[in-house]
Amino acid sequence: KLPKPISTDDNNSICYLLKHNIFLIKPTTIPIPISHQPQQILKPLLIRIGPNVNGKTHLWHPLDLNDHSPFYFPHKVVVFDFNHISIVDLGHVFVLKTSDSLQNDPYNKVVAATYPGEQQPHIVTYDYWQEPCMFRPGDDGWMKIPNHSSCGFGDICNFKGRTCVVDVVDGRGETVMVGPDLSVDLVADELLCLGRPGLCVVESELLLVDTTTCDYDAWIEVYRFDEKKKKWVELSNLGDKVLFLGKKCSFSASASDLGFA
Repeated sequence: KLPKPISTDDNNSICYLLKHNIFLIKPTTIPIPISHQPQQILKPLLIRIGPNVNGKTHLWHPLDLNDHSPFYFPHKVVVFDFNHISIVDLGHVFVLKTSDSLQNDPYNKVVAATYPGEQQPHIVTYDYWQEPCMFRPGDDGWMKIPNHSSCGFGDICNFKGRTCVVDVVDGRGETVMVGPDLSVDLVADELLCLGRPGLCVVESELLLVDTTTCDYDAWIEVYRFDEKKKKWVELSNLGDKVLFLGKKCSFSASASDLGFA
């Protein structure tokens, strides 16, 4: 249980931090003992598994973290026997939920980082004013991360156990790492960012995707964070990786696992 990062006038000042896991199910044939008819999965499936606020485990839409209802497969899929399914663990996401499962949750992307010497994670998200804030173990409320605007153009992620924040102001992206004491460490030179940035950790590398849209056109540029040179380096291709970027989540998968040529 955590206090809400967004101020409201109601008496329910508590929200719940939930951890959901994302898996990729490869094409396979599933034996179904009930009907004795094997079920074929011809295409790879993305699934998200995790508890609701009452602790009951459900399937959820893998990309729509705003969805407050459990996700159900078509009725012909009866049961998954994970002993006969080839799955790939794509990581996990954190979700902030209120006690009312039917209420639309206004919370943005959530990341958690456990710092050396501490047992409990520090939680980072955006508040009502779209400013990044942190909840630390032992605190009574959320603390704003200093020197960050409420522009609404930015992203957060957990990179190598630290919270990374990118803010874009007037087309310039600033990249910082946030410490457990709310200290801010500038880790990269300014990046010309014309759109909305999205952060994604791919294996041991941090990527930034700058997406710009205009009418029916879109431009996407991808950068890799060079830790030694402290700069973003533009990439011409992603190799075998496919990125999934949403407002509240980001993860990657292998193109070959997804069945792409």
